[in-house]
Amino acid sequence: MFFKPKSAQAASDFIARLKTTPVVQEALREIEAGELVERQALIAERDALLATLGTFMGKRTKRQAEINAEILAIEQRRTDLGNELLALDCTGSSFRSTTGRDLDALASQIKAGADPRINNFVVWAQFAHAQAVEHTWRQSGQSKLYAVERGSEARVALDARLGIESVARLARLVGESLERAEAMRMEAAMPDDVLLELQSMAAAIHAEYTSQPRSPQLSPNFLARIPGFVVLQVNEFNEAVEG
Repeated sequence: MFFKPKSAQAASDFIARLKTTPVVQEALREIEAGELVERQALIAERDALLATLGTFMGKRTKRQAEINAEILAIEQRRTDLGNELLALDCTGSSFRSTTGRDLDALASQIKAGADPRINNFVVWAQFAHAQAVEHTWRQSGQSKLYAVERGSEARVALDARLGIESVARLARLVGESLERAEAMRMEAAMPDDVLLELQSMAAAIHAEYTSQPRSPQLSPNFLARIPGFVVLQVNEFNEAVEG
């Protein structure tokens, strides 16, 4: 049995009539209601997200304004402090330009009036160190004559080591003593106190110098004349020159 196909118009008319039936209309209404509920739920979710985002953006905008205000305040404070430091530098520069020469002259005047025995001590301490260094080199293994005179290489090496260690200690003592002597030039002290301190430093230097056999001998009296040297008065300091 064969069915004759319906025309397109007939099919369209059939669907139109079908939609008007109560069953189909009820089904369509249920579908539309379900879609509406889903759409309303999506809209509600979007509105909630927008509200949350709006609250966050409001808080962020407020905090950003507060932070910007703090940054501006810090930058202003930095500028104010920089201006204050610049003003201090200008004042200090002006002060140094007007008093610098006076301070130098005052310091020179103070040093010139210092106990002259300080200058003698300085020359003596420098002489002691120079003589110790020269003697240690002459008595080292580089000196073939010393090796012949003293004998074994082991003895030469031992003496050289002891001499070098002594010179290192002496250099430290002399350096510290000269630093203290320079400070004493700027101090006001009784002559007896100055002499006592100079003698104490000289005794320590002399003890280290004589702890190793050295030639020439070093006088423990730093005020005694140093052989081969003459102390001349130049400006506010004594200077030693070979005589």
